[in-house]
Amino acid sequence: MTWAAAAAAGSVQGFAPGADCTSASTSIPTPRAIPSWISSSAAARTAFLEHLADPAAALREFARVLRPGGRALLWTANLLNYAIFVSRLTPTAFHNWMRHLAFPQVGKDNLGTRYRANTSAALARAVRGAGLEIEGTVRYGASAYHYFRFSKPLFTLAGLGSRVATGTPLQRLKGMLIVSCRKPAR
Repeated sequence: MTWAAAAAAGSVQGFAPGADCTSASTSIPTPRAIPSWISSSAAARTAFLEHLADPAAALREFARVLRPGGRALLWTANLLNYAIFVSRLTPTAFHNWMRHLAFPQVGKDNLGTRYRANTSAALARAVRGAGLEIEGTVRYGASAYHYFRFSKPLFTLAGLGSRVATGTPLQRLKGMLIVSCRKPAR
């Protein structure tokens, strides 16, 4: 995963704005000396939790490298979304076949998925368990209808369903869980 967004905003300890750090999610390197000019707010992306055996460990590591008062925007797949739910029930090989139909230019296979922090309640527990404070509530966004690009009727139907869900209780079925959080100031 890339921590460039957080480093660019200066919220990851010890990385200069614009720095790019790629590492395992459970062992993010940080230099010993933390420059005093680094900011304490950032937007950081973590669209990988569904693939981890221990998403709580990754969130604890994420919290470790955030500066006190640093903010993060986390998002991950929503298990209640129809496409994500079906993905959970199917083997990775089938998921990769569907992905190649929808996105032939990508050429990469998906990793296996575990979905251990992919409901709003599970994500909130994992974020709080990592020592981060949730600002507001877990929100819902994006949809997975783009996976149906191989079929115009399915794509149209899924896109229409996404629009209907917006602003209604059905929004809980959207494709992504989004949470804004911050590391408490010391």
